[in-house]
Amino acid sequence: MAYVIYCEDRNPSQFSRIAADVNERDRHLHGTMQYHEISDSDFQDIKNNMKFPIGWDGTNITWKNHNGSISTVENLEEYLNIIKEDITSFLKVDYGYSTDHWQTYLDYLNTVDASTITLPIDSWEKYCFDNSITFYSLLQKP
Repeated sequence: MAYVIYCEDRNPSQFSRIAADVNERDRHLHGTMQYHEISDSDFQDIKNNMKFPIGWDGTNITWKNHNGSISTVENLEEYLNIIKEDITSFLKVDYGYSTDHWQTYLDYLNTVDASTITLPIDSWEKYCFDNSITFYSLLQKP
């Protein structure tokens, strides 16, 4: 089972993180953070940047599909730079557990030549998933 993580005074439509499993979930829980179980399929769709929660009726999450795409090398490079900057900042802090997988992903991102990717793509994350590239969503960071 996977999880959507959100602040206690908000609902899952205002989620702040996702977790693939209980261990990842527990690293996110602090202060007023709460969680709601989601299917592995829903988790993968969020991780792939293909949908996200927009509502919560107390029982069910309402989902919105992502309808965008990346159609130019410049847009892809911009997006990859945002991811790299975020991960670089994240790795500057000692969280008391291994972040090696984030460093490995960052190392990979630093080798990507956006001009070699056939565009348009639905999302960078979906491209990685479809091409069996190990990746992490920024929403998985603690």
